Amino acid sequence: KEGCEIEKIKDGRSFKVTKTFGENRMNFEEFEYYLHLIQNHFMKEEAVVDIIQWLLKKAEQGELTLNSPTKLLISHYLIA
Repeated sequence: KEGCEIEKIKDGRSFKVTKTFGENRMNFEEFEYYLHLIQNHFMKEEAVVDIIQWLLKKAEQGELTLNSPTKLLISHYLIA
């Protein structure tokens, strides 16, 4: 839906997720972390999708610098 390319990594358990913005590209390293949040930490799938969409928006707007790690504070997304 967001125009991301998803590629399965050779180990069969990991994914490489990439979004291209013109000449720029955003890679989600360790994408399985987001799946782990849903499967093992009681986060709603919609909340994780919201986080990913937020990151994509910030990248498209140029608010994330090249090779910048992004830390997420996700406590307000946890299911009560």
